[in-house]
Amino acid sequence: MIKEQRPSEDISTPLPPIDVLLMWHAHMLCPWRYNEDMFHFFRDKRPPLTFPLHASSFFDRPQDIDNLSVGAWEAYTGMPFLLDLNNLPSFSSPCDCGTNRQVIAAQEYIPFRTQSAPLACRSCQRRHFFESATILRFLSDVQRFVDAHENRDANRTGAVSLVRGCALNYSTGEVDLARALEDLKLLFLPEDPLAKRAIKELLARPHDHQFSWAELETVLLKHVAKISRNSRSKCPAGRLRRLTIRMLIKAYSCTLSPFTIDLVAAVKRQRDFNRKMVDGTVQWNEHNLARATVRYHKFLLLMAAQPSKFLVPTLDIDLAWHTHQLHSDKYQQYGLKHMKHIVNHDDTVSDRQLKHSFKDTGVLWARHFNGMINESRYV
Repeated sequence: MIKEQRPSEDISTPLPPIDVLLMWHAHMLCPWRYNEDMFHFFRDKRPPLTFPLHASSFFDRPQDIDNLSVGAWEAYTGMPFLLDLNNLPSFSSPCDCGTNRQVIAAQEYIPFRTQSAPLACRSCQRRHFFESATILRFLSDVQRFVDAHENRDANRTGAVSLVRGCALNYSTGEVDLARALEDLKLLFLPEDPLAKRAIKELLARPHDHQFSWAELETVLLKHVAKISRNSRSKCPAGRLRRLTIRMLIKAYSCTLSPFTIDLVAAVKRQRDFNRKMVDGTVQWNEHNLARATVRYHKFLLLMAAQPSKFLVPTLDIDLAWHTHQLHSDKYQQYGLKHMKHIVNHDDTVSDRQLKHSFKDTGVLWARHFNGMINESRYV
């Protein structure tokens, strides 16, 4: 819908339904994943999207929601703007038997997606699980990438867009097509005959429903090692970025959506933070909000001074950080200009690591700013 409406600085972004807003919000709070996904979706025609914070408040007053936004959504999707939980839309799911994607009722798809319940293909009657479906999607995308190169009908941008997860420079968070393409070619278009056979065998594995992501990762790591042993010249595997295999697996293993992040899990992770924002844990007033922006700036200065440390913010700093990320273009520009990279925001860290890293953050804060960070409140 955004692609068709092409919002600009003069044309505002339409307000989506509240469930879509929750997904969009959680997506933006993972800046690197959001940046790559926007590249895959818009390529070089990415519009200046800003999260509609002010308009979102209208969900408290449904009668004030913009009629143009409601009409645009319902005309484009064919679904109601306000979701009816008793009449949820259907989903679609692929099967490796070669049939078209089958339509699945929400009552069947949700347990399959969230509770590892099996889903039977109506054509071949074969039961498959969420993990096998994600592996099928990954290997299908790799096959498309291989086919495109063999047919010589993919330019660099198009080729990289066929496989998700490795389009970014892992130091800066910027899109790096040349490096991503090199990694994909090293992994899936090797010159060594034995390596070629290994990839061919791997791409046949979607039909093996016992194949797991752990096994697939082992296969890829062995494949890289084999390239290294059999190369007569300087080892090409040495040029493969260390994080590429891990990033590919993260992009596919938890979702069947076209995104490189599990947005359902991301929204759930934000629940606890959102609750703390409104339950009185932090006393919000104009003074504290203004103070939070100053402390957030100090937090960024501390990040710049300690680039190797994993720093954990307090709740007030994190709210300012979240707000900054919701202006994604300006957030990226600020990070690249002042921090030399797009500052990522990882909310998948365990509570144990958060507690440990927050203590370290407090020590560094006191050393740099000669004051306490307020150790009783962290995210």
